[in-house]
Amino acid sequence: MGVRRIGVRPRGLAYRRCGAALGIVAMAVAVSVAPSAAADEVITGTAVTSGGNGSTTQDWTYSSPGLLGTGTLHTDFTIDFSTTPATTTGFPTLTRADGATLSGTGSGTVDISQVPYPVTTTFTMANGTGALAGVTAVIVLTGTSSGPGITGDVFTMSGSLSTQGAPPPTAQATAACDGEIGLILLSIQDESDETYDVYIDGFLVDQDVTDTGEEPFAYETPEAGTYPVDVYWIEGDVDILNAEVEVDCEPDDTDTPTAPQAEPAAVQPAFAG
Repeated sequence: MGVRRIGVRPRGLAYRRCGAALGIVAMAVAVSVAPSAAADEVITGTAVTSGGNGSTTQDWTYSSPGLLGTGTLHTDFTIDFSTTPATTTGFPTLTRADGATLSGTGSGTVDISQVPYPVTTTFTMANGTGALAGVTAVIVLTGTSSGPGITGDVFTMSGSLSTQGAPPPTAQATAACDGEIGLILLSIQDESDETYDVYIDGFLVDQDVTDTGEEPFAYETPEAGTYPVDVYWIEGDVDILNAEVEVDCEPDDTDTPTAPQAEPAAVQPAFAG
């Protein structure tokens, strides 16, 4: 039988230090590795008009293969026809499928000298929430509009985003013993709803898990040994933990032998004189 998860660490269950005669305590023996806090991504994808009146509001549904995933875009805007081409300014909000948002300011141009109207809109996103907290982005939509309020117009998404301000997720693996049963305790911490795959000894033992909160996951190992532990951040497409955990829960043979006790002295009976 290979490594298997037995759940979170049971409350009140103490673990003795593996391979040491120090009683029943907890121990940590692995190194946590976090990804770089800064990462830039080129934005690609498509956005399709889905609503809005086209004069002061506009909605799109979008799909992007990167961190933005799928979701919706909305902007409230004004248009100035005194310039050639006409110019727009607005306040856009991107909402990813999981509810995370990016918001900021927008500007663009609309060439009303031809139909359909060539449109270029740039959204500068500086405020992120949820799993997009700390993310900034410049999103450019390029396409043509068939007219105000028309849905189904396809726009090309381009631009870039940065996660430099987002706190990276972290993970830590520890070894412990429950009696002679070897355990690997895994803690994953982040500030979002990102998901992770867990590999121990080269095998996928957990899939699409989120952070562990206060109590770590506990995995039972079949025998003493050194176990590679890898935690893969699915949305970030990077390992956040590459570590080796040594598990050794064999009984210690270093107990000090108990000295033999001397036989009590014989008690002589007392005689009356």
